[in-house]
Amino acid sequence: MASGDVTLRYGTVSFLSDYGLGDEFVGVVRSVVMGHAPGVEVVDITHGIPAHDVRAGSLALARSAPYLCPGVVLAVVDPGVGGERRAVAVEVGGGQSVLVGPDNGLLAPAVAMVPALLTLAVIPFGSNFGNQQAVIANLNVGILYTFGIVSLGVYGIVLAGYASNSKYPFLGGIRSSAQMISYEIAMGMSVVPVFMLVGDLNLGKVITYQANDAWLVFKQ
Repeated sequence: MASGDVTLRYGTVSFLSDYGLGDEFVGVVRSVVMGHAPGVEVVDITHGIPAHDVRAGSLALARSAPYLCPGVVLAVVDPGVGGERRAVAVEVGGGQSVLVGPDNGLLAPAVAMVPALLTLAVIPFGSNFGNQQAVIANLNVGILYTFGIVSLGVYGIVLAGYASNSKYPFLGGIRSSAQMISYEIAMGMSVVPVFMLVGDLNLGKVITYQANDAWLVFKQ
C-alpha cells in the first residue's frame, strides 16, 4: 500500500481505548492516524472499557487479539495518559502485527496469549478430515517451530513486571522468565527420544508412527 512516496508496511490499525463515545477523543485519534498514514483502515475494537481500568482493557485485548487482522494494534487504557509514561511496541506473529500501548501492563496478556495460539497451527487434530490433513500448517520442522514460538511467551512476563514501574515486580518477572527458559531446556531434551525413534520432526509423522506401531510412551 502506498501513500505518496511512502510505502506502508501495515494497512490496518485496530484501536482499543477507554475513551468512550461521549466526546470527540475517538474521532480525533482516528483522524490523526489517517492523517499520518492516508489509506490506512482504522478498525474500532471497543471504546467501552471503564475509565483507567487496565485489567479490563488487557483482558479485552487478549480475547480479541487472535481474531484481529494483521497490522498495528493500538491500545490506550492509561490513568497517566498524556504524562511521562512511555509507549511500548511489541512485534508478534513473526512481524505480522505490532502491539502498541502504554508500559502499564496493558499489552502483557495479549503478548503472552498470541504465541500460545500460534502453536496450534502445527499440532495435528487427527489424521484426516476427508481429503484434507487435520492440521493448519504441515511443517517438516513442526517441533522446532513449536519451541521457537513457545519461547516468545517469556516476553509477556517480562513486560508485565517492567510495566509495574517498580524494581521488585520487575525482578520477579526476570526470575520467572529465567525459570521458563530453564524448563524449556528440560522440555526440549525430553522430546529428543521421540523424534529419534520417529526419524522426522514433522508432528504429523509422529501421529502416523504411533498409529502404525505403538504409543511412544511405551517405547521410550
